[in-house]
Parts: sequence; structure tokens; C-alpha cells
Amino acid sequence: MQVADAIDDYLETLHCTRRPRTLESATQVLGEFGAHFGSRALADITRKDLLGYIAGLTGNSKRTQANKFIRICAMLRHHGIVLTKKGDRPTFTKRLPQVYDDADLKRFFAACDPRQKVFFNTLLMTGLRKEEARWLEWGDFQNGMLHVQAHPPHFAPKTHEERRITVPSTLLQMLRDMKRRPGTHVCLITPFSTPKVSEWVKTFPPS
Repeated sequence: MQVADAIDDYLETLHCTRRPRTLESATQVLGEFGAHFGSRALADITRKDLLGYIAGLTGNSKRTQANKFIRICAMLRHHGIVLTKKGDRPTFTKRLPQVYDDADLKRFFAACDPRQKVFFNTLLMTGLRKEEARWLEWGDFQNGMLHVQAHPPHFAPKTHEERRITVPSTLLQMLRDMKRRPGTHVCLITPFSTPKVSEWVKTFPPS
């Protein structure tokens, strides 16, 4: 089996078992790997090949190199191949998260349109993940509570466990004031994808 065929087989499995974002990320990482080794026989790939490939990704941060290393190794394990040893994965220093103060938040929300403002306030006031907020439906809000639940085929909770969260009255009023869009039960989904949300937030770093 060639590397390109092995990648296709692995991605087909991910398509059936993982979320769209996971599949999208894996497709990109393994597409790059396949462009480098695609015509090689999978059985001929060596530990030296893998480590050399990762080391050559000089345009990527160490965190990105580590993530790509993990995904490639997962594809190899899918086909019963283990090449690496303990300590092979690139290491990186985890930075402390940056914290927004009241002035930062005021500046950030001033740049949001009305729907974005509700979206990001939902994250701030409830602690939801981006994907959880992105696929909320109006029916998830009942009696002052938010029910985080699966909405197939688009969304399932990360830990596959549903939960209920108390919604602050300020946020409930924002939601009541927001115009519902026809043809969809989803209330907060933005016109840009979740990865782009992250990039947009980066343009307003805390001071």
C-alpha cells in the first residue's frame, strides 16, 4: 500500500468517527505529508523519514510540529505501524493565557456587530466552547437554563455528555432582543467559520 492510499483509508475512517473540524485538520496535515511521501510504500517509511520530515517544518511553530507529529503517528497506528520512541515528539513551552480586563473587553465588543456581540458574550458569560455556542438552538434555552446537547449531524458535546448551565439575566435579555433568522433553529451561528473566529479575536489582543 502506498502512503497516499493509506492516508485516504485513514481519512475515510475519520469521516465516520470524528467531527468535521477534526477531519478538516487531519486532511490538511496528511495532505502535506502525502505530498512529500505519497508515492512511497507505507511499509518503507522509517522513523528517520518521519523525524526528518517533522524537523524540516521550520516554518511551523513547535506546537504545530507536535500536532502534526501526533496526527501522522495516528495514521500510521491505524495501519498497525509504530515508528517512534518516547521523546520523539517535538516539545514546546505552554504559554500562560492572556487575560482581558474591562477596558480590553469594551474595546473588543465595540468592534463587534450585534450578532457577534451576543456570540462572544455567550462565551464570556457561560464558559461555552466556540463550537458549543456556534450550534446553539433557540430550544436549548428554557426557564433561564441553557441545555448543551447534541445537534446531529453538526454538533456533539466534546465529552459526549450533555449538561445544563444557568444563563445570566443580562445574556437572556440580549438573546430576546436578537432578531431570529428565518429558516434555521440555530441562534448564534456566525457568518464566518469557527477557525476564522479565532483569527478575528487575535486582532484584538489584551493590552
